[in-house]
Amino acid sequence: MAAIAPFGLVTPDNPDWNQADQAAEFARYCQRQRAIQECLDGSRSPDEVLELLSDHSVDVDEYLAEVSENVSAVLSGQLIV
Repeated sequence: MAAIAPFGLVTPDNPDWNQADQAAEFARYCQRQRAIQECLDGSRSPDEVLELLSDHSVDVDEYLAEVSENVSAVLSGQLIV
């Protein structure tokens, strides 16, 4: 799964969450990561992934900017995946 690294997301850090909140967010995180991997594999469209991210309250513009930076870092050799 190294190819997914520049496209990955992290879960929010919230010390007030209980175990059920963390489990639910982890399930959503896994759903997002799976969708991103499916997009990279060609079995899901980028628009579907962006819609899912938006539905999960991810700032799509911020996500795309971060992905762009990560890909540029990989291409320039600053980030190794």
